[in-house]
This record gives sequence, structure tokens and C-alpha cells, in this order.
Amino acid sequence: IKLLKNINSSIRKILFAKSQRRKIKKKNSLIHSFSNDKTIFIHIPKTAGISIIKSIYGNVTNEGHRSIYFYKQVFEKNFKDFFTFSFVRNPYDRLYSSYKFLQTGGMNEHDKVAFQKYLSKFSDFEDFVLNGLNNEIIYEIIHFVPQSEFICNKNGEILVDFVGRFENLNDDLNSISRKIKKELALEQHNKNFKKDYKKIYNQAMKTKVYEVYNRDFVLFNYNF
Repeated sequence: IKLLKNINSSIRKILFAKSQRRKIKKKNSLIHSFSNDKTIFIHIPKTAGISIIKSIYGNVTNEGHRSIYFYKQVFEKNFKDFFTFSFVRNPYDRLYSSYKFLQTGGMNEHDKVAFQKYLSKFSDFEDFVLNGLNNEIIYEIIHFVPQSEFICNKNGEILVDFVGRFENLNDDLNSISRKIKKELALEQHNKNFKKDYKKIYNQAMKTKVYEVYNRDFVLFNYNF
């Protein structure tokens, strides 16, 4: 049954991606901008993605958080002609930021429903990490999906040309600016006002998060 569900899910994703090809010619869409610039930005949740998109592509429609496989389906044989890039973030910091983002209402009704359905039963972030965080729930909320799922294959190989770091945002964006030969001005959007994550975690929480997001820690070389 699980295998059938996975097959059906894969088919739905492919059909959806193919349906989005029409946006290649739709002005003010992000996919149209990607096509024009021959660049593709893989927007992993809570990695300053909205700010990056606005700085590079201007005011375009938000396509949401799509994996590199989505854009391979959209652009097909032309995909190889694109410069692909993404940004990652320390999993400890990203998880806490995602939780606070959803706790304060997120960006839309979908985010509010996600918090109510999966997170509201927990008294606080610590309670959620210790008693709610597991390998199932991280796939129920897009903000909790491991970063490797967006830009890596099953063997752990990174499939984008450039991986920037949230912690080194401006310098890495400057590297991209030189690569794509475009002057970039980064503004802050969708900012969370929250405590430093290093002050939030106790040892039990650190251990739990490291276990659940082990692949991200290893692939992107992060620690606490």
C-alpha cells in the first residue's frame, strides 16, 4: 500500500510540474523569469528565499517551495542550460524559525491550518521537539521537510550548481551576483523576531533534532 501511495504521489507531482510549463511564457511569473535568465533558484523554506527572489527577479509570482526535480520536469531537455542554486541553513536554527513562523500565523491559511493540526497540541517548542518531532511529521509540513529533499538525490549527491548558506548570506549572494552578472540588493522580507536558537535547545532537544535531520547535518556539514 505504501509503495502504491508513493507511486501515485510521484505521478501527481510529475503531472503538476508538466502543467506549470505554461508559465514559461507568462510574464511576471517566477518560472518565466527563470527561463529568461537561464537560472533556477530552489527555494528551501526559511532560508531567506523571498528576499533572494525579490533581489534577483523582482516582483514575480511566488511558486512556493519546489524541488529541483520539479524544475527538471518543467524545463525538460533545456534544464541542462540553467545555472541552478539554493541556500541552506543550520537545521537547529531552521526548525526553530519554522516553528515560530507557524506559531505566529505563517503567511497564509495553509500555514495556520498546519499549526493547528500538527503543532497546537504542544505547549511550546521544547514540548514539540521532545514529544512531537519525528520522521513522519517532518513530511506533513513543508517548512519541516529536510533540506536535502529539495536539492539532493537519494544517494546524497547535491544536484544544484551552487549551495549558499543562510549564515553567509551576503557573501554567497555576491558570488551569485558575479556568476549571473547582475547587481543584487538584498532586502529583508518575512523576518521572524525570535531568540537566538543556541539559547533555546537543551541537550535532549539537540540529540533529537540531530537524529531526525541527520542527513542534512552530514550533507551540509552543520553542527550546533
